[in-house]
Amino acid sequence: CALSYCWGGPQPSQTIIMNFRNGRKKVAIFSYPRAITDAIVVASRFKIPYLWVHSMCFVQDDAEDIRRELAYMPKIYKHSILTLVASVDISSCERFLRPR
Repeated sequence: CALSYCWGGPQPSQTIIMNFRNGRKKVAIFSYPRAITDAIVVASRFKIPYLWVHSMCFVQDDAEDIRRELAYMPKIYKHSILTLVASVDISSCERFLRPR
């Protein structure tokens, strides 16, 4: 599963060199931004064990990592079982799942 959303400014939670090593540990779901939490909920309901999120999967302050990983983005979205696109203008702090 992959998530695409509008960044809309600074991200409260992203992978940077300083927290990269800690990111491999288990983290409580409520500590992630709301859009990412919504994506986790959707992926789990579809029994998809993995979620790819740009801000969490790229080391955002490492130009070499960004260059290398950007080359993979088309393949990531192409081969994703499910791609979630938050098409409304939201940041990662806002939910995209809403009651109808």
